[in-house]
Amino acid sequence: MQHMKRHILPAMSVMAIAAVALAGCSSGSGASSPSSSASAKGGIPATTITVMAADYGTGPTSANYSGKWWAKVVKAFNKKYPQVTVKMDVIPWGGAAGIDAKITAAVQAGNPPDIAQGSADWAGLQSQVYPAKDVLTPAVLNDLTPIFAKQGDIGGTAYGIPWVASSRALVYNKDLFAKAGISAPPTSWAEYKADAQKLKSAGVQTPACVPFGAEEAQAEFLIWTLGNDGGYVNAAGKWAIDSPQNVETFKFLNQLKTAGLIESSTGTTNRTSGSNSCWNQFDAGHVGMTNSQNAQIPMLKSAGV
Repeated sequence: MQHMKRHILPAMSVMAIAAVALAGCSSGSGASSPSSSASAKGGIPATTITVMAADYGTGPTSANYSGKWWAKVVKAFNKKYPQVTVKMDVIPWGGAAGIDAKITAAVQAGNPPDIAQGSADWAGLQSQVYPAKDVLTPAVLNDLTPIFAKQGDIGGTAYGIPWVASSRALVYNKDLFAKAGISAPPTSWAEYKADAQKLKSAGVQTPACVPFGAEEAQAEFLIWTLGNDGGYVNAAGKWAIDSPQNVETFKFLNQLKTAGLIESSTGTTNRTSGSNSCWNQFDAGHVGMTNSQNAQIPMLKSAGV
């Protein structure tokens, strides 16, 4: 498709997760619906609520563990509502034991959390969650960024509440680029491939890292296909996974793999989880370039890359 620019996206906003409203059926914890009234403090009776949330850090022992932030939230909440016990479960983002899998298992077992923070893939569970308007005030609803709020809609009704969005961009290792005689990052797919070849010739372990493992293959898919005027759907909003643009995109990626310009295990390589993830290998100075987002910045500073 010669007319396509096939450019490197300088920055792309991606809706990462949505906060699912309070479970429509009781989780067995004795939680009450938002409309319940009681004489307890704040009109809320003594009860227990369960919360499942994602860890955006690197585990419970790390300085960036999301559980530390949630502990502060719960503490502040209990100052106002001491009669409510909050059971927090902070779960890794990706993989078979990740947040989405845990939410799915809990729902299938008939014991869903009262509040769940996961990806927008929960679509279809609207029979078990409250519409956003039932748990948020009009002022808060109207204050949400529209393009993100829209991603929580099903049939014109908002069920998911936007929680986090990230701006995706290419990161590159300046030292490795200099070693390969490259003075600037690539601005097109042709330059990306040429630079990866130069990095390989200079002895760089992984010229480019493309994570199509279980953690977030759907986002990596979107980054690449949008760069070729493709994507999940066409202009009419219909599924178009096998569009000519998408097929061409994966032919290009396959060329990179065949030439040894990306990791050989790209189908099982994750973005952040595991020692061989693109981010960890980039932080270790072994990767020339990869798609990333702002959450990696503290890791890059710590690693001195």
